[in-house]
Amino acid sequence: MYWDWISNDPSWGDWTAALSPGDSGGGIFNNVNHKLVSVSHSGVWQPYNDVPNSGVGCESGWLFDPTGMYPCWSSSNAVRTRCYNSFISSYELSWILNTVSPTTRLNAGGDQIDGGWTSWRAPEGTSTYDGNVTIDTSYTPPNPAPDEVYKSNVKVFALPANNSNPSLTYSTYALNGELYKVRLHFLGYLDSVNGIAPMTIKINGSVASSNFNPSSQGVNKRAVFEEVNVSPDSSSSIVIQLIANETIAGPPPNNYKPVKQVVVSGIEIIRNP
Repeated sequence: MYWDWISNDPSWGDWTAALSPGDSGGGIFNNVNHKLVSVSHSGVWQPYNDVPNSGVGCESGWLFDPTGMYPCWSSSNAVRTRCYNSFISSYELSWILNTVSPTTRLNAGGDQIDGGWTSWRAPEGTSTYDGNVTIDTSYTPPNPAPDEVYKSNVKVFALPANNSNPSLTYSTYALNGELYKVRLHFLGYLDSVNGIAPMTIKINGSVASSNFNPSSQGVNKRAVFEEVNVSPDSSSSIVIQLIANETIAGPPPNNYKPVKQVVVSGIEIIRNP
C-alpha cells in the first residue's frame, strides 16, 4: 500500500514515499535512487464513520482513502492518516538489507560448509569432488574461499561435433538500487589433462571478461574473478553466465577427446555496504 510521493519533504528528502505492508514497519524509499531512508512505525489509530455526527457503528483504524469518511461525532471530512517515522542507523539499515538480500555463497559440486557456503549442483552440469586434491598455496588470491570449496566443482562440456559453446548459468534475486560484488572461484588445472580453458564471463548479459583463464596461476592454484558494483537487472536479478571459448583436450572419461568446457568451484554475490 503506497502513500503519495512527497516533494521536498523536510524529514524524508526529495520525492519519497512510505510503503506499509501491514499495520506498521513499512519502509520509506527515495524515488530517485530507491534507497531505504527511514522506517514508518504507525499512524494515528482513530475511530471513523461514513455518517457525519454519528457515533453508531464507528470503526477504528488508519485511513488511506478518506473519501466519504468522518471522525466519529464530527461533520468534518476525515483526512488521510499520516505515518509516524524515524530514521535508522547505518547498522540497522545494513541489518535490514542483509536480511532481505543476504550474501550468496555457493560451494559448487560440494556440500554445505561453515561460513554460509551452501551446496550447489547446477541441473545442466556435472558435479565433481576430490577430497585428496592438495591446494598449492604458493599463490593466494585476495580473500580466497575455504580450501574445501576448491576441492569440488560443477562443469559443463560439449564435443566439437555438437557445434555449440557450452555454458553454465546461475541467477538470484537482488535489491534494485543496491550494488553487489560478484566473486567466482576456480582451481587451476593443466589444460591438456582436465579440460579447463579460457572462458567468457557475462553478468546480466554484459561481458565482464572475454578471456578469463582459471588456470592462469598454475596447477592446483586458486584463482578468483571479481566484478564490483553490479546492479540488478530489470527483473531484480543478478544473472551469471560462463561460456566456453575454446576447444581443448578433454578430461576422462572422454579419453582426452577435444571438448569445450566450463568449470567453477564457488560463487559469491555480496551486497556492497
